[in-house]
Amino acid sequence: GEDHESWTKFLLSVGNGHGLSKNTNVGYITLPESVHVSKTLDELIDFVFRDFNLSAKEAILTPTNKLCAKINKICLEQFKPNAKKYVYLSEDVLKERVSEEDKSLTQEDLHKIETGGLPPHELELKVGVIVICLRNLNGREGLLNGTRIKVTALYEHRIEGIILTQGPFQGTIVYIPKIRLSTSDL
Repeated sequence: GEDHESWTKFLLSVGNGHGLSKNTNVGYITLPESVHVSKTLDELIDFVFRDFNLSAKEAILTPTNKLCAKINKICLEQFKPNAKKYVYLSEDVLKERVSEEDKSLTQEDLHKIETGGLPPHELELKVGVIVICLRNLNGREGLLNGTRIKVTALYEHRIEGIILTQGPFQGTIVYIPKIRLSTSDL
């Protein structure tokens, strides 16, 4: 409705560099009164996810991947605390070792690299959590960048889920296999 429209306009304005507060330091914005402001991460998580009755509508936007990872870790611990946690590890390798500096990189160094579009070295999941597809994996099955998927089963080399994002694929059961990903962002 009207709230959604005004929020959209506000976000576009900020994205275009407008809306910076004149009374604060550079880089700060004044949020509309309708925006909930929390003093702690736990308070924010409680407000947004309320007892973790998850749907495709709730999300916390963060300015950095590091903060996102921190919030995800807190949420995973609080979501079904006694549920089994599955851990998926990456297998990190350098395709080409061009420089002398690259030759000194260890597996541990590679595991610490964080870049957009790639999952972390250690991905922890539980059945029932919602994940977001970070890349276009398979358009014919609805596995597109930004698609929200509720995890229904976890296996050693694949994740099973149901698409929550509204559209023609909503409700579709999908399987995400362990796949090779690469980046040139390093």
